[in-house]
Formats: sequence, structure tokens, C-alpha cells
Amino acid sequence: MVTNYHTYGLIQNGEYDKISATTLKTLQENGFIVENEVDEYSNLIQEYHKTESSGTFNLTLLPSLDCNVRCWYCFEKHIVGSHLSCQQQDKVFRYAQNILNKEDISCIHFSLFGGEPMLYFKEEVAPLLFAVKDYAKTINKDIKVSIVTNATCITEDIIPTLAELNATFQITIDGYREKHNSIKKSPEFKEGTYDVVMKTIHDLTNAYDSHINLRINFDNQTFKHLHSVINDIQDIDRKKIRIHLERVWQTSVSDDSSTGTALKEFINNMLRLNFRLSYLNFGRRNYSCLMDLKNNVVISYNGNVYNCTGRDFTNAHQDGQLTSDGNIEWKQDKLERRATIKTYSNPACIQCKLLPQCWGLCKQKILEHPNKAEQMCPLKAMEITLDEYITYRFNNEYISHKIFGNEQPASFI
Repeated sequence: MVTNYHTYGLIQNGEYDKISATTLKTLQENGFIVENEVDEYSNLIQEYHKTESSGTFNLTLLPSLDCNVRCWYCFEKHIVGSHLSCQQQDKVFRYAQNILNKEDISCIHFSLFGGEPMLYFKEEVAPLLFAVKDYAKTINKDIKVSIVTNATCITEDIIPTLAELNATFQITIDGYREKHNSIKKSPEFKEGTYDVVMKTIHDLTNAYDSHINLRINFDNQTFKHLHSVINDIQDIDRKKIRIHLERVWQTSVSDDSSTGTALKEFINNMLRLNFRLSYLNFGRRNYSCLMDLKNNVVISYNGNVYNCTGRDFTNAHQDGQLTSDGNIEWKQDKLERRATIKTYSNPACIQCKLLPQCWGLCKQKILEHPNKAEQMCPLKAMEITLDEYITYRFNNEYISHKIFGNEQPASFI
């Protein structure tokens, strides 16, 4: 540690000639020290465009816009009884075939979203996924499946099917038992949904090598009572679960610093217990939002096509229509406007040291709020200091390496 601080001091003073040759080479190879003539911004732009040749196509499927619970903060307009008809299943299958037939695509990543995507899973969604999977095998390609769900529709008889698909999950809870049950309510679960969700998480992680991103939605009061949640997931294999913290967007930060303090303490407690954790959207990658990628599309149960999952799925936000031959008729004016946007080109973002972690506002926000990137900077949503955030990220990476060794951690939604 003394050596590290000594090296840091030499770098701060520009005394590079006093750094050992081995240390200097390591720092240069890993990008900590960069020659003055290197155009780092141009390198970042090249990295941004590498996603266009990743070999993976991201297909978000909305099997239904209905839901069996009604969370007060949900922005979507639920359509009761909506589901994936045989005709629409056939269209999606043909579209997936067309994508897999492309030489530069080796895998389709199906992300099931909604609504609640598990409502008609056994009858409609699973047969479609297996049909695409079987076709992919015939041409030596593959599919991946991830599911964003409230986890109340995952029954024990469905789990073997999910295991066969090697499905991963994002499952949301709204805090401790009482708070969660007051938000995710359904006549079907008279005793509340919290225990149902916790049982499902355990059933999945016990059944196969599943991976769960447990999203905890929080407000100013949530962290005061989360010790019970920690107790309920304490026994889960750390390789199979990660925690994600997300503020309910309709709530505002309290005027005092108590929420930030409670947030920091919760993060540190989870790290001490060897849970990996994510907070905010600052992760090393080469895109702002998954929805901004070129090889990405959102297809609804009725064939409507979108380019964003962060808005309600209405005609106003529709970007295209799936055709019977498995192609998309795009609204060209909207597609062209979106294509011209580069999330890294805002002057404020270019000057920001966190550009490689953030990549600026997503295309949807830029479309809706042009020339307002600085006012809408994601850093404004950070409820702990930047130093605290960096410390958390370092410790989180340490925990990840301790759990996985030199292997890459399993990818989560």
C-alpha cells in the first residue's frame, strides 16, 4: 500500500522517471498512463461502434402488456387479456429466423418484458423460444433468454422448462415484506406476494445454475427496514444472485443527508456479506443504453415495434410494425432521427471524465430533451459522493473476483 501511495504521488507530480520500469509498463498497458499524443476520445468513438459487430442480436419481446399486480409507480398502460396469438408467434419466429440467417449474427438474446411476461409462458412463449432454439441449432447458432418478472407466476412445474432454456432473471422487490406487499398486491395472493417471490428465488437458484438480478426499488424510507430482506437471501449462492438498487423515479431525495447515508451503509453491508451490487448506470462498456444498440429491437404481442422499453408502449411511441414474412416496416422518419444521434457527442459529456462509464444520455432522452444533456446528467441522481461511489465500485469488483476468480461473472440483465 505504501508503494501504491508513493507511485500515486510521483504521478501527481509528473515524476514519471522515478517510477520503476515494471510499474510504469503495467500502468501504460492498462491505460492508467497515456501518452500526450494519444487521442483518447477517438479511441472511445471506435469502441462505441464495436457493438455493431458483437455477433449478438438483442430482441426484447413483450408477450403481454397485462399484469397480475398493479404497482402504483408503473408507467405502462396495461392491456387486460393481451397475449401472443399464434399468428404473432409465427411472425416473431420468422423474424428470428431472418436474424439468425445473417452471417454477422451468432446469437439472439431474447429478453422477455411486459407487462408480466410469465402470464402465458407455458402456453405461448416457451413453444416459441424452443422453436427458435431448435432452428438456431440447425445452423450452429444459439439463443439466450433473460426475463424481467415480478416472479409470482413462476410455479414449480415451469422451472424445468426455464432450466432447459438456461434463463436468467431480473426480479423486483419493493423493500421489506410489509412495504412490498402494500405495493405488489393481487387478489390471488391474499397473504401477500413477498413470500411468494422469495420462495421463487430460492426455487430457481436451487434448481439449476440460474442467475438473478434482484432489483430493490427504494424511496427515502426503504433502507431503514431492509435487514429482513438480507436475512431472507443470506443462504443463496453468491454466484447466482446480484443486488441492484433503483430509486422509484416518482420519489425525490430527502433534503437532509439521511437517505444517502442509509444507502451507503446498505451498500457496504451487502459487500461485507459478499453480495455483488449495482447502483446507477455507470459501468464500463461502450454504449449508453442497451436500447441504443444497432442490433436491438422491441417487439410487442401485437406486432408493434419499438426502440425503447423506458416508455409506455403506445401508438405515439411506436417505431414500426412486424410483417407476416418476418420483417419490420419502420417509420423511416423516426428511425432516421434516432440514427443521427450519437450519445457521446454532447460538449458537456466530451469534457466529463466519466464518459467511458456513462456515454451520455440515451437516445430517447436526447430525442425528447434536445440540448438539455447537462441539466439531465445522470450524475445528478447520485445520492452518495463520487469518492464513495468509486470506493463501492472498487470493493464490488474485489468481491466479484473473490467469487469468480479469473472467470468472467455471469451476465445479468
